Amino acid sequence: MKIERDERRLDFHDIGLAIKRAREKAGLTQEQLAYIIDRTPRTIIYNENNGQHPSLNAFYKMVTMFDISVDSRQKLGE
Repeated sequence: MKIERDERRLDFHDIGLAIKRAREKAGLTQEQLAYIIDRTPRTIIYNENNGQHPSLNAFYKMVTMFDISVDSRQKLGE
């Protein structure tokens, strides 16, 4: 049996923008969010602006903290 590798990649850019907007709406700086989720401010910058994929743990903390839906049917950048 041949097993094929799934090469699809999640485009994290829209989710990163949703996190950025939610963080700003909550009145938090990137430094404050980084402290809360135990990451560096540079990591938050990369996640929000460059669409870099966060660790699963950081991703979970941010989307639950800001109540962000990650449903693929929803436009996340709005």
